[in-house]
Amino acid sequence: MNNTIDVASAIKDNLDHNKPVLDLSNTGLKRIPEKINELTHLKYLYLSKNSISKIENLNNLNNLDYLDLSNNILSSINGVEELINLKKLDLSYNVISKLTGRIKSLYSLEILRLDYNNIQYTDNLLNLKNLQNLITLSLNGNQLQELKIFEDEKFLINLEELFIQYNKLIFLTINFSKLQRIKLVNLCYNNSLFSEKSLTSNLHIVDGNNMITQDFIKAISLFFTTE
Repeated sequence: MNNTIDVASAIKDNLDHNKPVLDLSNTGLKRIPEKINELTHLKYLYLSKNSISKIENLNNLNNLDYLDLSNNILSSINGVEELINLKKLDLSYNVISKLTGRIKSLYSLEILRLDYNNIQYTDNLLNLKNLQNLITLSLNGNQLQELKIFEDEKFLINLEELFIQYNKLIFLTINFSKLQRIKLVNLCYNNSLFSEKSLTSNLHIVDGNNMITQDFIKAISLFFTTE
């Protein structure tokens, strides 16, 4: 715990001086203080490494660009829906298993990190469909077994980076003709997907220019597969 920070004093100082940044990481918080909702000028809010179980008291923060709630005990994303101008959201290292429809309202979101949660089913990710400004999506360390949502022609059309390391993928479809801005797809440590047996039937990577062949798929499997 960061004992050098008095939470109430830090919030009051921020309010008195209209500071754009408030860092309450590792301060032993179990709830998001109500007073934070008065910091309508706030642009960057760091609440990581606490014991927060619920997203609350943020609905007035219309100017917030970045919210870090990583390393808490959140099981739900409910409470973020009012942050319509948010650009970066970090919910890594929580216990989130479902992405409810409430995330659909975050139209301005560019970076979403959901690493090391308990997300298992592709259907949960369909609620990201409205996030047309999303550039980076990170889902490392979840329980995903299949990922076919990228067949949808309107799904995350501006996505540039996709991270799906350390999952349990056995089936994956990526259509690059629809993800035209994609620059990086990291699938490391999904050994079941990249076994010789599953390559031709379970891994589908489609390129708009027909540049990707089965030989290419086998070649990248040698890179992605780790002992």
